Amino acid sequence: MNTLFRNVFAILEEMVKISSSAMNCPEGYGAMLIKKLNDCKRGMRMIRQKCNNDFKGKFSMEEKMLGYSICLHIDLFLLIWDFFGIEPKKKFEHISDGSNRMYQIRHFGLFLSNLVNSLLGIHLLIENGLHLQAKQLFRSYIEYADIGIAVLADQDFYVNYRTMGDSKEQQDKVWWNYTRPRALNKILEKIFKDEELKDFWGLYRSIREPMYSHYSDYVHAHHMANLDSAFSYDDQRRKNVISVGGAITSEMNHTLDSLILFSRLFIQIAMIVLVKYQRLPFNLFGKDGEEFVAFYSSSELIFKYVFIEYRKEDHDL
Repeated sequence: MNTLFRNVFAILEEMVKISSSAMNCPEGYGAMLIKKLNDCKRGMRMIRQKCNNDFKGKFSMEEKMLGYSICLHIDLFLLIWDFFGIEPKKKFEHISDGSNRMYQIRHFGLFLSNLVNSLLGIHLLIENGLHLQAKQLFRSYIEYADIGIAVLADQDFYVNYRTMGDSKEQQDKVWWNYTRPRALNKILEKIFKDEELKDFWGLYRSIREPMYSHYSDYVHAHHMANLDSAFSYDDQRRKNVISVGGAITSEMNHTLDSLILFSRLFIQIAMIVLVKYQRLPFNLFGKDGEEFVAFYSSSELIFKYVFIEYRKEDHDL
């Protein structure tokens, strides 16, 4: 059983001892409750083990692909943080031009850190059969990815976004004008307004919008989402059963495929924004930067765009 469940049961066991003593419960009452906790603990351990085994058996390829996507996020984070985390290397001194660019890049690094952890969290949740919770975290991943791109690409967005902690009134104002879905969509569309990137925006939008809408239902407890999440199909019994404690189901394949697709697409967008809006062609990062482009540019458009920008930006810093 994983550490989280061990800690939860240890705390519950201690609470039973304290509460049964404080309430002067009949002799043996506390021991009876502790026995029930231990039985529940054994049951949860069996569920976790079955889920882990089923996941490895059914989704080994998807797990590898998700692992690759996680590595991709980590590599981009390390690439940025190594050069911008504390102070920029000399070759990036042109970034410190009195604007917010340096802070935008660092802030985007923080988004990448959280997105890495979200992907790890989704993997753990699905591996343990907790599909509803994985879907909810996936929806959060999409939102963090969108705002991260806007922070990196749009100075006006960044300046206003960082004032959200000033007051409740300011928070509501920024949400209405910048971070609510409809406002954020307009900002993202503006980022990709160039003729050469319009098709890419169309691709991103066609993938992102249905995913965001679909997984929002699970965050907001839509009636059908609640029903769908409470049951799972039992292959052996050939019927739907309530999946208390989690279950590995074939429907997880759709969530994993969607997550792999969207997370890869997000990195492609981040690469374009770093080059186009922050004037950071990847060759400025040295061999690591060039290898990153070579390994992770999954489409001809991205690969070609980034290398064209290499040549233009080499002489226009």
